[in-house]
Amino acid sequence: MLDFDKFTNYSQEIISSASNLMASHKNSQMEPEHIMLAMIKDNGIIKDYLTELRLLNQNFVNKIVSRIENFPKVSTPVNPQGLYLSNDTRRLLEIAIEEAEKIKDDFVGIESILLGMTKLDNSSIKALLNDVNVN
Repeated sequence: MLDFDKFTNYSQEIISSASNLMASHKNSQMEPEHIMLAMIKDNGIIKDYLTELRLLNQNFVNKIVSRIENFPKVSTPVNPQGLYLSNDTRRLLEIAIEEAEKIKDDFVGIESILLGMTKLDNSSIKALLNDVNVN
């Protein structure tokens, strides 16, 4: 089980925003693309990272939104407080924890989550990032 107390407040805010995006798009579970879109929409420090990586271009954003719009939807309202994590999202967060431990961080920062996306084998988020030369 994931221990969200190991995540920084900022990382928890991004994950919460991703959960709200999942609910607003009526998706059945949170995918890494929801987290990426939450990062894109956020005006915090993640903006600097995404700008440096050239991920704030409209083409990349459109690809993320398109993927989210094609995820399975549910007809009943989704509770954004209930975290329904896909296997890819669960693995992403586990990788982020591992990355934070490698650099001896006590908490999982947003950087570790972003780095985890580049290491999430066989995932659509890694493929999207590879397409724009972020690896």
